[in-house]
Amino acid sequence: IPVRSSPAMMARWMGAAPLGVYGRARQIMVSPAAVFSNAQSKVLFPAMASIHDDRQRLGRAFRRATALTATVVMPASVLASLLAPELVAVVLGPRWTDAVLPARILALGIFFHSGQHLCDSLIQASGKVYRRAWRQGLYAVLVGAGAWAGQQWGIGGVACGVVGALVIHFLMMSHLALGILEMRWL
Repeated sequence: IPVRSSPAMMARWMGAAPLGVYGRARQIMVSPAAVFSNAQSKVLFPAMASIHDDRQRLGRAFRRATALTATVVMPASVLASLLAPELVAVVLGPRWTDAVLPARILALGIFFHSGQHLCDSLIQASGKVYRRAWRQGLYAVLVGAGAWAGQQWGIGGVACGVVGALVIHFLMMSHLALGILEMRWL
């Protein structure tokens, strides 16, 4: 979940201490998701690339991967959000209670983060990387805008703005992936 690209902006808006708290909350929530997404991408990209001409098989593979991601990541995301106070206390220590709220919010974005990586594997395997370029650029703008808009409510607001940008990016990438597969949303 981004905002690693704009720490200077966040530090200017909110100060260095809230930026540090946000960064630690992000690290706790993103690290496990990144491990899962990277492993998934390393397996899916070559598998999808080998069948990229067979839309039926590619569609089945994409549906299965989406189902697996939803089955594993959604419950983990909700659980991480619910257990954010305990996770923060264990990983960072009792003095980091300010990181609980952003950690809770960022945890809810873990599925969208993983789902976006899944779509990206399909898009790359299909050779449609240029069609995703403007989506990536818009995503960067949305992250900055979301963080800026949310900063008036503190680091919780920044986390909400970032997760909002992540959800929009996930929907854009899903739209592209489904278009490549000629599949419907349902």
